[in-house]
Amino acid sequence: MIEAENKTVQGRAVKSRRLNKEIGAGKGHVVILVLILAICCLNAAYRLTNSVSATIGINSVFSADGQNPDGTPFSIMELFGDDVIDRAVEKLGGKVTAQELRSHLSISDHMNSSSFSRLKQSIFDGENENTYFPTEYLLTYSTISEQIQNEGIAAQCKALVRSSSLPAKSEMLGAVLESYQEYYAEKYLNYDSLFEIDWLAVDSMDYYNRSEFMNDTIQRLMRFLQYKNTGAVSQIEGGGNGGYSDLMVELSKGPAQGVENYQAYVTQNGVTNNKEDLLRQFLYMEKLSQEENTRKMQEYTVLREAIELYDSTTTKVVFIPALDENQEFYMNRTNVGLDYLSEKADNAQLQAASATYSAKQYAYLQTCFGEEYVIDENGSGKQIKNTSEQRMHADELYETLKKDIQRLIAEAAHLTEEGKQTNQEALNVSEPFGSVSIVGAGLSSAKRFVLLLMVAYVVLYTASVLSEKKQKGCRAVK
Repeated sequence: MIEAENKTVQGRAVKSRRLNKEIGAGKGHVVILVLILAICCLNAAYRLTNSVSATIGINSVFSADGQNPDGTPFSIMELFGDDVIDRAVEKLGGKVTAQELRSHLSISDHMNSSSFSRLKQSIFDGENENTYFPTEYLLTYSTISEQIQNEGIAAQCKALVRSSSLPAKSEMLGAVLESYQEYYAEKYLNYDSLFEIDWLAVDSMDYYNRSEFMNDTIQRLMRFLQYKNTGAVSQIEGGGNGGYSDLMVELSKGPAQGVENYQAYVTQNGVTNNKEDLLRQFLYMEKLSQEENTRKMQEYTVLREAIELYDSTTTKVVFIPALDENQEFYMNRTNVGLDYLSEKADNAQLQAASATYSAKQYAYLQTCFGEEYVIDENGSGKQIKNTSEQRMHADELYETLKKDIQRLIAEAAHLTEEGKQTNQEALNVSEPFGSVSIVGAGLSSAKRFVLLLMVAYVVLYTASVLSEKKQKGCRAVK
């Protein structure tokens, strides 16, 4: 009787211990589940709040070829340059350093569907334009960027603590975007430096120097018009008065010829405001040209000697792969080394010849502006150059030329501004937005939740099996 009661008590005790153990295991499972859920929620919050992004898109008729509106190669890395970052730091009130701001920024290019289709079609058509130049980029500001992650856990903690004393991420990114827009507009979209001329400074120049300045201005404007015209930019004034090609024709037939006539008149008649200063200028330029001629001739001589002494074993004919006009490969024959030296020698010879011509030109100008008087039959000097009448006529020619150049510059500026709107030349940026959507963060966290649950299940199952084996071993010993 007593033994039966003892067995009953022992059985109840065993059941109680099993129940307590199961309850304890259940609580442990709940704690683990809560921890996993907390980790996933923190990961989602981190992904949602760590970064903000914005899109940057260039738009011009040359953007598909990877060029800026002025024809220069486009480089998005200019965004990280001092000109842009220093402006952004100033807009942020100096609360962040340039180096620190750069460490939080990253950029990647985007290929939209239309760009991909255009590239694909060009390849199918057999065109030699199968290189893709992205026109849209994604700029991201991250509290803990990839660069900071690579620096280790200490740098990540430091960045996280530092973020509490910095402006909002959208404000930081907005300052960079605004600074880049300003920089890009000044460098590639605005042509004020080309169209704005200080004519008061030109008026104060001597007559000959005025002609040189006007000639340089016309050549610079002509190059700009040629570039715009060859770019197939359909920019025509609203009144139908023509476009860039018409301005080029008018410029070449009008001011370009007018400046030549003006310079010839000033030179032949020795018209000047200060003969002594002008003659010193010509003498200095003559000596400078002579020195340049001497240097280039010495360079030419050295290069010719190098060609004669060049080791014949290194000038053997070799073949290199190349493309012909039909874009087909062929083996091109060339001489290694010797061609390079010959090219440099030829360039040095050409530069020496150009310097010689310049020296002779400045010597001739000195004779033109040097003598103003001739001796007449009475033995007295008679002024035949630089008379008041000649200076007055030169002033009239100059004023006429100045008005024509100002008018053409104004028309070119108007045409360019109109073209910016027609062709929508601009750098477009979006408002800062979250880099990760709520759905994306949720899916990422859900994946992590499932993976962590699987890991926890494997660990708990393994621990349970090991514990059961241990208990069986203990009971076997008893």
